[in-house]
Amino acid sequence: SYIALKFGFSPESTITIAIIISFVCLAVRLVLLKNMIKLPVKRYIVNVFLNTCIVSLLSIIIPFTAYYLMSSGLVRLFSVSILCFLSTAFIIYFVGISKAERAFVNTKVHAMGVKYGIVR
Repeated sequence: SYIALKFGFSPESTITIAIIISFVCLAVRLVLLKNMIKLPVKRYIVNVFLNTCIVSLLSIIIPFTAYYLMSSGLVRLFSVSILCFLSTAFIIYFVGISKAERAFVNTKVHAMGVKYGIVR
């Protein structure tokens, strides 16, 4: 990042460089884990990495739409923040987790509701 800034790149380029370095480190970790514990890399990529990418892409649609349709100000800030939280939670719940994980979440949420007197 420092070298990129020295060569006159924009400050935003440091984020791009950090993302690239993170992907390279992930690839190295996967190779090491494959050799050390026989991690099924293809299954990891499909079940974890691609699932995370799908959830990320789907969850930004509604907040980005609201961001571009609303004029800037405090209302947009709060609206986009709330929409970001809600859309991410919704997408994770319905797309990002398995049926077993969803059942686990339901059990925990119900137990919290009972504990705090919201649900009987």
